[in-house]
Amino acid sequence: EEQFSKDKIKINNAYDSMELEGKSEIEQIKTISLYVVNNLNDDEPEPYFDHLRAGLTGLGNNYHYSFLTAAFLQKAGFTAFVVNEDPNPRNEGFKNSWVEILYEGEWYGINPYKIETLNLVDKVKNGENVEYFMKSVDSDEFANNHDASSKVDEFIEYSFEITFNQEIMEKYSH
Repeated sequence: EEQFSKDKIKINNAYDSMELEGKSEIEQIKTISLYVVNNLNDDEPEPYFDHLRAGLTGLGNNYHYSFLTAAFLQKAGFTAFVVNEDPNPRNEGFKNSWVEILYEGEWYGINPYKIETLNLVDKVKNGENVEYFMKSVDSDEFANNHDASSKVDEFIEYSFEITFNQEIMEKYSH
C-alpha cells in the first residue's frame, strides 16, 4: 500500500506537469501521448506485475508505453483501452500493444511505442498525418499495422488495477 501511494503521487505529479487545463481535447491527447514517449526509454524495466508501476520507472516496452498513456488519458476523462495483439507471423511472434480511445463518438488508435521507435515524435508534435496517432481503428491505414482479428482488449482503471471485467468490456466494446 505504501508503494501504491508513492506511485499515485508520481502519476499525479507527472499528470499535473502536462498542464492540460485549457487545451482542446485533441491537444490533451497529443500532450499525453508525447509526454509518455518523451519520458520512457525503450528498455525492459525490472519485472513488475503492474505495468503502470513499471512504466513509472522511465523504462518500458510497448506494453508500458500503452498502459501509461491509457492511464493518463483516463485521468483526463477519456475512455481509453490498452489493446494487446496476440502473436502472429507478421511481427515474428512478438505481441503488439496500443491504445484505443473514444473521441467524438469514434474509436481511434494510438501506438506510443511506434511513435518513439520509428522516430515520429516531431511529426506528431507538428500535427502531421502519422499512421500510429489518432487513426480510426476501422481505417486500412491503422489496420495494416495492428491485427484487430487477434486483439484482446484490456480496460485499465486509474486505480492502477487491470480489469478484465466482462460487463465493462461490453459497455465500451466497439
